[in-house]
Amino acid sequence: GREEIVTSGRTSTSQGIIFVLRPSATGSVTSFQQISAGVGGFTGAPANGTQFGSAIQNIGDIDGDGVHDLAVGEYMANDGG
Repeated sequence: GREEIVTSGRTSTSQGIIFVLRPSATGSVTSFQQISAGVGGFTGAPANGTQFGSAIQNIGDIDGDGVHDLAVGEYMANDGG
């Protein structure tokens, strides 16, 4: 498969949002997957202002399924983690 591009941004409440962009062979985006509160298989619920997606890191294939996994930061979260 082709490499995917992951980017993030803020929602109107600064919860944060991630987009996984899937480019064509020529580089134009052919599809994307949004990941945010309750969307894209993400079951977490970032609080307003926590900036989910403020950092994104490729951490390799942690679960052995052949797909690289991501670690996602939430800069202003205060949940004790």
